[in-house]
Amino acid sequence: MSDLVMLLVKEFIFASLAVITMKLTSFLAAINYSTDLATNPNQIGDQAMRYDFIIVGAGSSGAVIANRLSESGQFNVLLLEAGGDPLITEDVPYLSGLILNNPMTDWVYKTVPQNNSCLAYENNVMPWPRGKSLGGTSNLNHMIYMRGNPKDFDNWATLTGDPQWKYDNVLPYFKKFENYDGHFPSDEYHGKNGPMQVNTQSFEPQMEDWIKSGEELGFKKTDPNARQTSGFFPCDFTLSNGKRWGVYDGFIKPALTRTNLKVYRYARVLKINLDAQNQATGVTYLRHGRLVVVNATKEVILSAGAVGSPHLLMLSGIGPATHLKSVKIEPKVDLPGVGQNLQDHVSCLYGPFILNSTESFIMSRDLKFSSLIEYATLGIGPLSWTYVSGLGLTHSSLGDPDWPDLALTYIPLGIYPTIHKDVAAFFGLKESLVNDYVSDFHDKDANFILVYNGLPKSRGSITLRSSDPFDAPLIDPKYFSDPNDMKVMIDGFKFAVKLYETANTWKKYNASLVKKHFPGCETHPLQSDAYYECYIRHATATMWHPTSSCKMGNENDPMTVVDSNLRWQPVCLT
Repeated sequence: MSDLVMLLVKEFIFASLAVITMKLTSFLAAINYSTDLATNPNQIGDQAMRYDFIIVGAGSSGAVIANRLSESGQFNVLLLEAGGDPLITEDVPYLSGLILNNPMTDWVYKTVPQNNSCLAYENNVMPWPRGKSLGGTSNLNHMIYMRGNPKDFDNWATLTGDPQWKYDNVLPYFKKFENYDGHFPSDEYHGKNGPMQVNTQSFEPQMEDWIKSGEELGFKKTDPNARQTSGFFPCDFTLSNGKRWGVYDGFIKPALTRTNLKVYRYARVLKINLDAQNQATGVTYLRHGRLVVVNATKEVILSAGAVGSPHLLMLSGIGPATHLKSVKIEPKVDLPGVGQNLQDHVSCLYGPFILNSTESFIMSRDLKFSSLIEYATLGIGPLSWTYVSGLGLTHSSLGDPDWPDLALTYIPLGIYPTIHKDVAAFFGLKESLVNDYVSDFHDKDANFILVYNGLPKSRGSITLRSSDPFDAPLIDPKYFSDPNDMKVMIDGFKFAVKLYETANTWKKYNASLVKKHFPGCETHPLQSDAYYECYIRHATATMWHPTSSCKMGNENDPMTVVDSNLRWQPVCLT
């Protein structure tokens, strides 16, 4: 009887893991807010105070900038963040898919309805998670550490006419950033003395299978952070002792005791203030119910992300004049590129590939009470896993072998009874559709491949919904507005099928793609181009990599927002 009781308790706890995690996250976030309000009643902000630098946003960029500007002690720096401190639930890698959509820690953005994608979402609207806390989205992401291809950086140098962006010139800064103990030690490409911990995972189911299957198709095991080319590899992660190591840990926390750095949590910036010559003089922010105006003697530095930065610029009268007038904002600086050129790594989860084995990870079978003890005491085991055991880079029929445009993220996750709830919540898909698709395969070992386009050509936009700073902006990624992006994704699906059908590594498990249509695509033959396109248009996903909505360029490009030093001189804004 006692064994049965323990089994039932275990089933209840792990079946309720998502709910428990979300409730705990909300509870901890509320405590953080209340504590900040109670301990800082007279420190909402000093309107008479001037700082050398004001930094808006404490995410992956703002955290680094605040640390570097304040380390010499010669500048007074103010860092303003709309959220609070990171939460312990965000530290646990396995919970990373269960901590989204909390308005205390996530901006909970959504796209506008998409015409050519997101058909399996409510009203064709996709959630766009963005972190709202000290550390930003580095507190929510999946911690994969991957710099990008050298040709990406060399291309930036060409587009801007500035050689400082060439890969060989930025490499020393990547090395300075790292404390590297990953899969590919190399003095040429990695550093050992930086503030960011880059490590391996202690738990990586079927990682060796992934590498071997790639080798069978001619792909070498390569370091994606060296001279990145096509290859298969285990990933490096921003982890330390099995816990997330975000920019809060690496850059903000060590600097909190500096007397020349002031960090205000729960400080939501509403506007960049300009003088009569359109020079940025400071910002207006709201903190714990009080409006504060604070001034900068040197620079206002905007690091509010690909959504927040153009939103704030336009609220301040900096952006496309016609659009600003349409929402009753007086244009101060007509910058047509603000909010335009939005890009994202469009992706899609493909599978499941069913395995005749017990090698993949099934939560209801493999996550045990001992896993909790193992993680709490040693920082190892399933709870230290990010769901990802490897990644592959290749090129589509439109691509270049030395500049891969296709990435395949390897997820050896079996089908547990509540997987449809977790997948639907993570991506934002309709739960009923996911359940219809996977319900026949409960308790089966399986693999999934998250295919994504590494060099998308579609361009979207961020625009204002209204002049109210509390109205979320209109986010329109315009996925697949360039038809080549769909061709690349279809090639990715074909490659995944080829891998599982031809590599002996997978044949030994009798691996096979489920012979079942994704709901809404029943009229197309399985594994046809038409079926793949239908599947992708339904189950479209974001890789959480929005970028380029404040375009860096040269002075001859009318859509340029910042120069190659990331400054826009007319408003003295960085």
